Amino acid sequence: MIRDAYSVALDPLLPWWLIAGLVVVFLTLVGYALLRRARGALLRLLAGAALTAILLNPSLVEEQRAYQKDIAVVLVDRSPSQALGTRSQETNDALVEVRRQLALFPDLEVRVFEGGGGPDAAEKGTELMGVLQRGLADVPLRRLAGVITISDGQVHAYDATSGRETYGGGRYLWDSAKGADLGMNGDALVLDFNYAYHPSCVQDSIWSCPLAPQENWLPVPIDAGERMPESRR
Repeated sequence: MIRDAYSVALDPLLPWWLIAGLVVVFLTLVGYALLRRARGALLRLLAGAALTAILLNPSLVEEQRAYQKDIAVVLVDRSPSQALGTRSQETNDALVEVRRQLALFPDLEVRVFEGGGGPDAAEKGTELMGVLQRGLADVPLRRLAGVITISDGQVHAYDATSGRETYGGGRYLWDSAKGADLGMNGDALVLDFNYAYHPSCVQDSIWSCPLAPQENWLPVPIDAGERMPESRR
């Protein structure tokens, strides 16, 4: 959609400093005439304003501006962990539904970025944030409406340090954003617990945090990742 816009452009006939000086002198003379109630002071003021306008040399500019839609990004995780079980189909179904709902907004441009797969995924892990940065390289921040991530997301684990050196409800691994996913080993997903971090409720009681599911309870201590400060142990 093309919209017309109008603005006033100035192309002064004299340098700005000279015009400003002339205006100051003129206003001083007119002010003096008004104080003395001299005849024709108002006419002099109007004439001076007209002369200033001529020196400023204004012109009306018509611009045609193309209307640009806001951009919504759908970031799809295609890392090896997404192939476990029915996750791949669930991801595809979620993408279809997200596209359907976003299509209800006529002023929204939808861009889908997929990443995390490839032959070197086992070594480098998922790098969705890199995919996002590269995809948004040409998008001004003011046009970005938001980012929707479709991913298997967090791994919530509880180990023998929970409740002692770490939070009692367990810690999180966000394998898509922080590279904790080291790929697949047969049917198993390899995770790097150096990226383990505490949930938000550890920092502020306004948040509520679920407990780690029992299948993610580890009987051994994981001496890696974020720890509780000594004062809170």
